[in-house]
Amino acid sequence: TTSGGSASITGIPSGVKLVILLMNNVSNGTGDMKIRIGDAGGIETSGYDTKGLDIQSSAGTHTDATDGWLIEEQVGGGCSFTGQIFFTLQDATNNHWVATGNFQNGASYGFTGGDKALSAELTQLQLVSAVNDLDAGVINVLYL
Repeated sequence: TTSGGSASITGIPSGVKLVILLMNNVSNGTGDMKIRIGDAGGIETSGYDTKGLDIQSSAGTHTDATDGWLIEEQVGGGCSFTGQIFFTLQDATNNHWVATGNFQNGASYGFTGGDKALSAELTQLQLVSAVNDLDAGVINVLYL
């Protein structure tokens, strides 16, 4: 995740019911990061029903999103996030996925959750930087 606007994991096999995306010190210069899912037709950019929560000190703020799961609200440039998000197939008939995750960057903790239905089986995930400036870190995926 050292350059560009996104990092993708493709080739997730059919029949998967649980996907865990792991992030280690993933950073972008400014702006939010989001995780999106997709099927053989491509990554979906709309139709999500998600919320992100950022907790700094004793105060928290939340943001709704319809274009992906938020990796907490960015607290400023140079932040690097470590954490995970669990995607679970809730309804195989409708390819409906629910997800929840948590992240930290040293200055704050973030939580995300929500759901998204696909038109076919999930085959890929994508980490997206809002301003195309991923500059550090590693992502990995586990699936069952």
